[in-house]
Amino acid sequence: MNSMKRSSSRTSRQRRITLTMRQRSRLNSYLFIAPFYILFFIFILVPFVWGIGLSFTRGGILSAPVFIGLDNYRRLTQDFRVRIALGNAVHYVLTIVPASLTVGMIFALLINHRWTKWPGVFRAIVFFPLLASGAAIAQIWGYILLPRYGILSYLLTLLGIPDIKWLTDPAAAPFAVSILSVWAGVGLVTLVLSAALKGVSQDLLDAARIDGADGLNLFFRITLPLIRPVMLFLTVIGTIGALQLFDTVYVLTGGGPEYSTQTIVGLIYGFAFQSRQSEGLAAALGVILFLIIVPISLIQMRLLRSNVEY
Repeated sequence: MNSMKRSSSRTSRQRRITLTMRQRSRLNSYLFIAPFYILFFIFILVPFVWGIGLSFTRGGILSAPVFIGLDNYRRLTQDFRVRIALGNAVHYVLTIVPASLTVGMIFALLINHRWTKWPGVFRAIVFFPLLASGAAIAQIWGYILLPRYGILSYLLTLLGIPDIKWLTDPAAAPFAVSILSVWAGVGLVTLVLSAALKGVSQDLLDAARIDGADGLNLFFRITLPLIRPVMLFLTVIGTIGALQLFDTVYVLTGGGPEYSTQTIVGLIYGFAFQSRQSEGLAAALGVILFLIIVPISLIQMRLLRSNVEY
């Protein structure tokens, strides 16, 4: 009996020790992920909720907030600058995203081509613009786009094209911003697509060649469907980036001429830091931008999503 009691007590003690070890392991796991959730709560979740509440008030940062309901949203619908910024956002999405994907795909195909020498050097050159800040890029392109004395204007003159006032003509300025944005972001697109192309099964390509498929059929019927998830990822982040343009536009044109390059984030900055008692307007416009980005991203994911199997 005593031996049975001792064995049972030993078993219960082992169970308590095992349970304690499991609890410690679980606690360690929670401690490892705690910094992320703490930072997420402080810098993302709290400002997000506070911004939504601020959108229904007047003031709120340097003065006591006054609840005004939907008045900020009503004022935004009547502000012509908001309508122009929304139109500019559509223009940027329709020009920057397709151009970046097209140019990035061309560069990725060149990098992965078996005849290309020193692909690493070419990859580094394409990626280099991403290392510069948006303000520095805007300063550089400000000199490139100068009328008459700019490099681009000089090259166009050699081709017999009249000088274009890229930064002062309301019709040309949005395209100048699009060109700058494509140049600045095509490096990331190229690297991601280059990695995706390397993941395409060579056996499938060889089998298609045996069946008589040529270069275009290989690309559009084999390669492109297999890298569609990557194209979806680049389309979504490219759309979000185009809708959130700010630093390059602010330095290059300041939103002008005649608000032709004004962005939504630029208006948010102007309402929040350049106008008095407009923090609520800035918060409301931020909420509107959020409500624009989420459905567009979901629609893109729905349209481009597909199950791809080898």
